[in-house]
Amino acid sequence: MKAVISAVSHVQAAAMDIPAELCRHLRRADDFIRLGVVSVYESFDREFDLETNIVKESPEKCGLIVGTAFGPMQINFDVLDQIINEEQTSPTLFSHSVFNAANSYLTRIFNLWGRALTLTDFAYPFFQALQQGCLAISSGLFDRCFVLQIETYSKLLDDTCKHYQVESSWPTGSVFWLLERNDSNADGCVIELLNVEVEPVSGSAYIRREELLEHNGHAIVINDPLGSAATLTQIIKQASSGSLHDCQITAPYGTVKLVLNKN
Repeated sequence: MKAVISAVSHVQAAAMDIPAELCRHLRRADDFIRLGVVSVYESFDREFDLETNIVKESPEKCGLIVGTAFGPMQINFDVLDQIINEEQTSPTLFSHSVFNAANSYLTRIFNLWGRALTLTDFAYPFFQALQQGCLAISSGLFDRCFVLQIETYSKLLDDTCKHYQVESSWPTGSVFWLLERNDSNADGCVIELLNVEVEPVSGSAYIRREELLEHNGHAIVINDPLGSAATLTQIIKQASSGSLHDCQITAPYGTVKLVLNKN
């Protein structure tokens, strides 16, 4: 069974505006968590009601998969600083240093009763998460699946980029795609083909991040860890009915092949 991408969004931290409805839920959250929640909220409003906190259609068949390359990196180092300096560690800060913390907020706010997974990999974390979401839908485990990539960075990562003479001004942000069953009458892009192949490489390849994104005969080089997913999100938003999108991403750490057909 094929999956349909029925809603998408891309949120950057620099332009993020917390909606009033979310302020209470995100009062103690960090940017990693806020980015994930806001990207879902801004993509659509037909599946949930924040006042009743109920997903209206089969919440037990709604799953969540978050992919990330670097996770809440700065929060992790902030916790380590407190431990090394023998300071009292903030329980909130410690809990938010766990990569799964974003899943906890997302499942609670949007009332997702299905399984949730955080997938961490420097190579194509979004597309590996997307692949797992498609498998979960085709197996009948989910009727719909929230797929995200969230990235925040740290000062230490900036220093590492400078060591390799790499531009480190990567925008902090989140990409969200909603997958649904192809027989759900959802309007969107059908995933006709998705293949992700990852190759082990040296750490410097993940810092340099030279991804060649080819789409319908056009090519662009992307250096942002979130860039390929964000670019394809924009392509999906602008896609016309009946259009076919043949996409391939190539990098030293592997290849992604994605074919989409807009309903």
